[in-house]
Amino acid sequence: MARVVIAVLLTGLVMPGLGHIYLRHFKRGGLLIAGMTVLFIAAATSAFLTLSGAIIIAGEDASTEEVFEQIAAQPPTFLFIVFGLMFLTWLFAIIDVIRKARSFSQPGEIQ
Repeated sequence: MARVVIAVLLTGLVMPGLGHIYLRHFKRGGLLIAGMTVLFIAAATSAFLTLSGAIIIAGEDASTEEVFEQIAAQPPTFLFIVFGLMFLTWLFAIIDVIRKARSFSQPGEIQ
């Protein structure tokens, strides 16, 4: 039971995939970590491009309010998609690590 709790805490609170690595499912843990890293980089890049585009449109001498108006005028569709995928990946990782940890700790299984 302690393995289940530790694996879920690692996956849910630290990083999706760490609980899998803790349970020695290295491939799945590595894929989850790599996937979340790619999604995080995509979100950061999108946010940076949105901000830099708003600064260019508003002008370099624009006030903060003008830049925020430009950001608000742009649709955040890509960010919603990326954050939705991040949430679904995180949720999948938690559910999967619970399943893996429970099957790992079944009686009669060689550990």
